[in-house]
Amino acid sequence: NYDLILLITCDALRADAIFPNYNYTPNIYRLAKNSVVFLNMFSNGPITPCAFPAIMTSYHFFITLELNLIQGLN
Repeated sequence: NYDLILLITCDALRADAIFPNYNYTPNIYRLAKNSVVFLNMFSNGPITPCAFPAIMTSYHFFITLELNLIQGLN
């Protein structure tokens, strides 16, 4: 018995653009009805290239930027 984790990310998509009308995304709505859904999400970066590394590494984008700069100097 395995727990499955599915991370769905959409760049520049506001929840209020699709969730008042569930007909736009019926499969995602059906999946969400039987899943754990996190409703309070906040971006860790001001733009996509900063936010996605934070999602994947759990580091704030300033930290990943600093690590990339240090690794680039070595």
